[in-house]
Amino acid sequence: MTKISFQSFSSVSSRWLKWQCKMISDVKIGAVFILNDDSEKKLDMMAQWPQNKASTMESKLYELAQNVMAGKDLNTSKVTCPLDTNSSTICDVVTLPIRYGDEVIGVVIFLQSVRPSEQKKAVFQLFQWGCAWLESTLAAAYEEQNQLQPLVVNLAKLAIEDEPTELTAHKVCNFLAEEMRCSRVCIGILKGLQVHTLALSNQLRFDPRSTHIREMEAVMEEAVDQKKSVVYPQTEELSSLVTHKHHSLSQNSKDANVLTIPFSSANGIVGTILLLRDRKEPFTKQEMTILKHATELLGSAIALKLKNEHSVGKIVTKKIKKRVAPLFGANNLTLQISAIVAVTLLIVLSIYQVNYSVYAKSALEGATQQVMVAPQDAFIKSSKVRAGDVVESGEILVKFNERDLMLESKKLLSQQNKISKEYQEALAQRERAKVSILSAQLSQAKAQYELVQEKLKRSELKAPFSGVVVSGDLSQSIGAPVEKGEQLFEIASIGDYRVALNIDDHDVSKIKVGQVGSLRLVGLPYDPFSITITRIIPVASAKDGGNYFRVEATIAITDKNILRPGMQGIAKVEVSRESLLWVGTHTVIERLRLWFWSIGV
Repeated sequence: MTKISFQSFSSVSSRWLKWQCKMISDVKIGAVFILNDDSEKKLDMMAQWPQNKASTMESKLYELAQNVMAGKDLNTSKVTCPLDTNSSTICDVVTLPIRYGDEVIGVVIFLQSVRPSEQKKAVFQLFQWGCAWLESTLAAAYEEQNQLQPLVVNLAKLAIEDEPTELTAHKVCNFLAEEMRCSRVCIGILKGLQVHTLALSNQLRFDPRSTHIREMEAVMEEAVDQKKSVVYPQTEELSSLVTHKHHSLSQNSKDANVLTIPFSSANGIVGTILLLRDRKEPFTKQEMTILKHATELLGSAIALKLKNEHSVGKIVTKKIKKRVAPLFGANNLTLQISAIVAVTLLIVLSIYQVNYSVYAKSALEGATQQVMVAPQDAFIKSSKVRAGDVVESGEILVKFNERDLMLESKKLLSQQNKISKEYQEALAQRERAKVSILSAQLSQAKAQYELVQEKLKRSELKAPFSGVVVSGDLSQSIGAPVEKGEQLFEIASIGDYRVALNIDDHDVSKIKVGQVGSLRLVGLPYDPFSITITRIIPVASAKDGGNYFRVEATIAITDKNILRPGMQGIAKVEVSRESLLWVGTHTVIERLRLWFWSIGV
C-alpha cells in the first residue's frame, strides 16, 4: 500500500489526540503511531499528549505499539505512569489499531486511571468512536493525495513542454476537460486590467470577438478583481463573493456549474482558468482543492513561457534600438551623415507633391454598335464584306439564296388565283356557305403570299448606318446555311468613339465620373488623346487572374480617320495630388493592411 505523507497527517492527528484526551476524564497519556514510509515494520510517533509526560514514556509506548502491530491484545494490561518527577500511578492500557481498508497502518494508545469494569467498557466505546473518525480522516487525506498527485504530475509534464504558449495552454485545457469531466475549459491571461482568452478546450482556433468568448472573459475578470476562486452556484464558504457574471454565463450555458480559479506567479496574478460542467454534477470541495494546487504550478509555467516568447513587434523594436544606438556615438560620423541624408530624403519625398494617376488597360469602341443577325433560315448566296471594311448606310452586306422563296411565291400566287375564280363562281350562284369558306381561304392565301414577299425583301442584309465592320466574314461560306437569329456581322460607327477601361478593384474606389486623363494607343504611341470618365459599371469581372471593373470614357479626337474600333492601349486617369512618398508606397501598404487584417493582426 502507498503511504501518505506524515507531514500532512501530523497536525490533524495532534489536534484529534488533544481533543480526545480532554473530552474523556482521567486520561493520563495518549499517543498516535503510524507506519514509517520507508519501512513497513517501523513505527513513527505522530502525536503525543501531554508533551512532557509522553516523552518520558516514549520507549514504553513504542513497545506497546509494536505489540499491538504484532496482533496482541493489551487492553487488559496495566502499566506504571509517572504523575511528576517524584510520584507515579498504575494506569489501564487502551490500544486501538488504525486501519485503512483491510490493513493496519498505525496504533492509538491511551493510558487512563484504573476504572471499574462497566465504566471501562463505556469509555472504550468512546475511544472506538473517536478512532473511527481518525481513520476516516486518514482515508480522505490519502484519497485526496492519491488523486492530486497524478493530476499535478501530468499537468506539470504538459506545462514544461517546449511548445508555443497557446498550444501548451490548449493541451492543458483538453487535459482538465477530460479529467474533470467538463464541457468547456478556458485559460485567460491578464493584460493590464483585462483578461484575454489564451486557449479553449477542444477548439484550437477561435474568434476573440465572439459573444461567448467575451462573456467568459468577463467571468474571469470578475474572479481576478476579487483575487479569489469563484464557484457558481455558490457554496456556503464562498457566499459573500460577487457572482453576477458567473450567474449570466451559467444561464446561457444551460445552468452549468461554473468554477473560476485565478493563478499567479512571483510577480502577481498571471491569469485565470474557467471550468464549465453539467448542472447535475457540481464541483466538490475536494475537486476545488485539487484544482487550486494544480493551478499554482500552471501560473509559474505560463508566466515563464510568456516571458521567453516576445512578440514579433517587441523583437523588431529591440533590434532597431540596438542598430540605432551606435548613431549617437562619437566615432560614427559616416553613419550619422548617412542617417541624416536618409531622413532628409524621406522628408523631401513626403513633402513634394505630384499628380497621382490610376493606370488601366483600355480598348477603343464605337459609340454606336449594332449586331447584324440572319432574319430567317436561308443559304448564303454572296457576300463581299469582311471585318475591317468600311460600309455606307444601305450597302448590301450579304445576299441569301431566294430560289425557294420565288417558287413558293409562284405557287401561292397560282393558288390565290384559283381560289379567287372559285369565289367569283360561288358568288354568281349565290351559294352563301361556299362563299364564306372560299373567302376565308382567299384571305389565307393572300397572307401566305405577302409573307413570302416579305421574306424575299429580306433576302438582302443591308448596313443600317455608315460604319466599319468590326467582326464577321462570310466570303468563305458561300452556299452555307444560316439559322434565324445567328450573328453574321457587327458594325460600329466611324468617328464617334468611346474608351472602355479595365480598372483593378484596388483602384476603382478612387475613380469618379468627370475625372480626366489621357490615352495612348499601341498603334499610335506618340499621340496622346484626352479622355473624360462618363460611367462606372458597378459589376466586376475576373480577367487574367485579377478582378476588374469596366469604366467608360469619352475621347477627344481631331482626325477621325486614324482611329478604328478595337484598338488597344493604356489609359491614365488623374485622381489627386499626393506626396511622392505616398505614391510610391501606398499600394504595398494597403495590401499589407488587408493581409494583416485577414490573419487577425
